[in-house]
This record gives sequence, structure tokens and C-alpha cells, in this order.
Amino acid sequence: MASRGMHIRHSRKQGTNRVKAAISKRRIRKKISHTAMNHKTRMIKRQNPQLPAYGPASYNGALVYDIALGVRQDRDRVPEEALLLGHVLLNLTPSSSTLAYRSGFSVGSTLYELELTAHPKPMYGEYVPYLVEFLEHAGYRVTYSVFPDQSTFRFHGPSIYLGAKVHTFEAGIIAGFLSAARHTYVGVNERECRNAGARECTFTTSITAPRQPIGRAEIDRLINHVQAAANSGARSGGTFLQSYHALVSSAMLDNASLDTLKDLMAYIGSSLRIRFDSMRGRKPGAAKYISNAVSVLGLGAPSISDMRKLGIRLSFGASTSRHGWVELSVAFLNGIIGKGADTTIATESNKNSLYTITLARRPVPRIH
Repeated sequence: MASRGMHIRHSRKQGTNRVKAAISKRRIRKKISHTAMNHKTRMIKRQNPQLPAYGPASYNGALVYDIALGVRQDRDRVPEEALLLGHVLLNLTPSSSTLAYRSGFSVGSTLYELELTAHPKPMYGEYVPYLVEFLEHAGYRVTYSVFPDQSTFRFHGPSIYLGAKVHTFEAGIIAGFLSAARHTYVGVNERECRNAGARECTFTTSITAPRQPIGRAEIDRLINHVQAAANSGARSGGTFLQSYHALVSSAMLDNASLDTLKDLMAYIGSSLRIRFDSMRGRKPGAAKYISNAVSVLGLGAPSISDMRKLGIRLSFGASTSRHGWVELSVAFLNGIIGKGADTTIATESNKNSLYTITLARRPVPRIH
């Protein structure tokens, strides 16, 4: 009996060892599979430059991936005015503001799934630094505190005063990330905003996430700032990553009526026309003025080929070459040059769906 009992215990031990060995082998195979899959995904996304050919989900996913990696951090950046334009267009109405929050929520959950695959962690709180890193890659300076009952995130540094809270999209990003990490809905509200006069933007977790739509007064303040920057030629510098600007623009184009946005862009352009009209007799000054305004608003990469004929070309890279964004740029240019102007606007697209807009003086017909 004793020898049988020893045999039973020995058999149980062998069975346990066999189960542990099988589990270990599965984990090794799973780890190798995940590593190979991640390597393959990175190679495909880095080698394929045709982002506009993707659908909205994969297009945004590629941008999130690009920002999370932090690639091209020291170049391809846009001024704060450009990002504020996207925020203004995202928050025109309560419904568009709600859709902006949902778009940010989708970005946040996508980011969490990306980090979960790349960096498995036992506790959800250990993933929060990756969210902060993502926001800092985008161009924000962030501090945070995370507790089970409440979490707080703060954006620091000076900002342009508009008179309204504008970071609905960023509140959605934080909410989407925390909700995916906790496996339950976590609402986030921007309690204070630098663009509304506060020292810092403060985001707190809350059950409801009220949002404030943008009015005409806030739009006019942005226009005045853009006009001053275009007049002086001084720019606030490249603060925000171009890929993040494209992500905000994508949320705007996916969720709003393009005709409404085009009308607003034409209004912004027409508000800058007075200064442009005063320069019509000085073509080099007019060309430089438009080029500065376009750069400040992040509408494209301008290059002046001939100042005497207002020869300006706007080029759109892979991350910003969505047809809707190009149409908004054309609407802005139509607003700034006015109806019946002696200027032509031509839009071209190459085989990779990358766009170029050309402005030129309409040639004067010769009288024989």
C-alpha cells in the first residue's frame, strides 16, 4: 500500500510537470507568433507611404502607430494655430463636439490595444505612462496622477487665448485609453483650459463629460491671431507633430458636414482678404502674405515659384493628403482672393493620391 501511494504521488507529480511543460511551450509559441506579427506589421506600415488609400479606421490606426513610435519628432511639425483650427472646426456645434469626443475615444482605445500587444503589463496603471508619452510625442507637456477613484491629467505651457475650452478630442483620447485599460467606461472632462484663460488644461475623470461648443467670438480671436502672424511673418514655431495634426483633421472630416466646414474656411479666408487686397499692387508681398497664412494654419507646405505672378504651390504629404482637407484649403484660398479675382486655383493629384494646389495670376489676353 505504501509503495502504491508513493506511485500515485509520483504519477501526480509527473502529470503536473507535463501540464506545466505544455503551457510553457504554448507561451513560447505565442510569444514568437506575437513578435513575428508585430515585426511584420511595423515593416508594412513603414514601407507603405500611401496612407490616403487606407479606409478611415486603418488610416487613423497608422497615424496612432506613427505618433506612438515618436518618429519624425524633430521635423514635420505645425504651429499651435494649425491645431487650434482643427479644434475650432471640431467644436462648432454640440453634436460635432460629441462626435469629436467619440473620435478621440476611439483613438485612445486603439492606442491601448497597441501598447497591450507591445508591452504586456499586469496592472492597468502601468500603461498610463504610454498614454502620456503619446500625448508628449504629439506636442503637449503633460503631468498626471492616477488613483482608483479619480485620475487627473494636466497640459502645461503658454497657449493662445480663444475664450473657450477646446480639447474635447484629447479628453476623448484619455477616456478611451482608461476605459480600455479598466474594462469599463471612464468619462473624462476638461475642467479648465489654457485657451480659456487658465494656467493649465486640467482633465479629470467624471461620469459625464460636458463639452462647450465654439462661437463666433472664439473664431474671430483665432482669425486675429492668424492675421497678425501672417502680417509679421513670425510663427509660433513647430510645436505639434504633423501626424497628430492629421489625426485631429481626420476626426473633423469623418464627423462633420464638409459643406459647413468649407463655408467656415471661406469665412476665415475672407476675413484675411482686407490685408491681401491692400497688397495687390505689390505682388511679392501678397504672395508672402498668403504663404504665411497657409503655413500658420497648417493647410499645406507652401512654396513660392514666382512672386511677380503670385506663383504659389501647396503640397500635401501622405499623412495630410485627404481629399476633404484639400477642399477646405481651396475654400480658404477662394475666400482670401475673393470672387472675380484675377487668380486661378488648380488642384492636381498624382497616382499616390497626393495633392498639389497651384495659385497663379490669370494671364491677361493680348489685344491685337
